[in-house]
Amino acid sequence: MNLQNVKKALYAILGKDANVEGDVCYWVEASEIIEHLMAKYNANPIPNIYAECLLKQQVVLDNDGVHYTRCIEHQDECRKMVFGFTNKEFYNQIVNEYEDEYTDLKWFMDKIQKNDWNPLYSEDYPANIVKDLGIVNVLANAYEDEMLDCLTANMYDYLVAAKTELEEYQRKKPNPQVENCIDFAELMLELPKLECFEI
Repeated sequence: MNLQNVKKALYAILGKDANVEGDVCYWVEASEIIEHLMAKYNANPIPNIYAECLLKQQVVLDNDGVHYTRCIEHQDECRKMVFGFTNKEFYNQIVNEYEDEYTDLKWFMDKIQKNDWNPLYSEDYPANIVKDLGIVNVLANAYEDEMLDCLTANMYDYLVAAKTELEEYQRKKPNPQVENCIDFAELMLELPKLECFEI
């Protein structure tokens, strides 16, 4: 099965014409929480027979016609599915809800921006380190509560920036609390990234 045939099939599923110039569709790979959100917003599940071509990776198909399992770096095999949609705003809506209602990331960043939050750490850290510790803590809590199973672009960028600053601070002033947050950041950076692809 070549990509052009897959594209035509996906356009047919999503109710678009693959021959119309400039017409665009999108797809995203989902598991658990994101799958729940996609279903909540009535995204179109894509038959699993197209997953291997879209992902460019071998998968094992489930009998339900939509799920499959595949290997993900640093993790065991994961059960996933692909959803398609015609409007990227739909994807942004999913990301916003995931970051806000599931992980509290948007809420936390909004509090920081308004300087309307109580730091969780009592030690005398510089403001940027307090913020970094807070970001990692919020995401670590979501991960431990099983509300975080992949990283949005924002989560990934925030974690990388926080980890970098925390490591620099740790080299100058070793601290077990900071070291613990660095470990959590490293663990979460191994999660799959949530990405929206254009077809």
